[in-house]
Amino acid sequence: MCAYTKMKAARQDGHTLIASGLKALGVTHVYCVAGTPIRETFAKCAELGICPVGVRHQQAGMLMAIAQNYVSGRVTAATLLSAGPAVTNAATGLLVARDNCWPAIVLGGRRPLAMQGMGSFQELDGVAVYRSITKWCATVETTASIPAFLERALQIAMTGRPGPVYLDLPEDVLSGLAVAPSRPAPKCENPPGPDARAIHDARDILLAAERPAIIVGKGVRWSEPYGELGQLVDDFRIPFITSPMGRGSLPDDHPLCFNDARHLLQWKADAILMVGARLDWTFRFGSEFARDVQLIQIDIHQPEIGVNKIPALGLGGDARNVLKNLVADMK
Repeated sequence: MCAYTKMKAARQDGHTLIASGLKALGVTHVYCVAGTPIRETFAKCAELGICPVGVRHQQAGMLMAIAQNYVSGRVTAATLLSAGPAVTNAATGLLVARDNCWPAIVLGGRRPLAMQGMGSFQELDGVAVYRSITKWCATVETTASIPAFLERALQIAMTGRPGPVYLDLPEDVLSGLAVAPSRPAPKCENPPGPDARAIHDARDILLAAERPAIIVGKGVRWSEPYGELGQLVDDFRIPFITSPMGRGSLPDDHPLCFNDARHLLQWKADAILMVGARLDWTFRFGSEFARDVQLIQIDIHQPEIGVNKIPALGLGGDARNVLKNLVADMK
């Protein structure tokens, strides 16, 4: 067989590249209301072993996918949308994912790029619609670039603070043919943690406090520092509260769980360690803290540190890595 024939045989359409790319990235479920131009993509996902979940409305599919990702602790679900109104129907789910810092990969169908501006049925630029409520959005303009766009989407969705990403998939890109490249699995690398001096400073604040407290937020879901949190609470007898979605990180029936007296704990504490939590409406923007509280804020998203209240110490980095070093230093 000549080289040209081998290359021709290896070419795949965009539907196949999407399905094989999602599977390679660890996606196990795809939620969808089948329609043009992604019905073939949905079928190809099923053919390659990804569980196809048909839903009655795109909003439901979006919410189901992001809930599955949160429970899984990683991206195992994606959402497929047909062109036009199906894309806009997913807006609520994308907003929920953005506000909750949940990862989501949303793939929306679009009319052919070659016919852009000609008045195709339900023509819509989904990127323009979703730029303000996603972590990243883009239009895939060539069939050959599909795998690279999927890999970048996963990396952005899971690196740092998780969030939703959106890709526009034009009809002519999905129906086109390209050679599937052989690529290694992408790595989602988080930024390095704080230096030893910052860890020492956090240690000194907590050990010197007479009434220390810990606030655990939903952000700990992605690094799962449950053992380190348990050591802080149990070994140093530090009471804690959680955000509504941070519940379960430590046992609700723990004798040092103060969720039933959360306002009192915030008001009385002279040092507070915040882990993966935000001072938003959940904690009344920090207004219940004592004025002279020594606040230590741990967050993967550096710009979040200092929002609504300037901390005595901000520790940017993965919660598990930071807490592991902090616990060792405190001991």
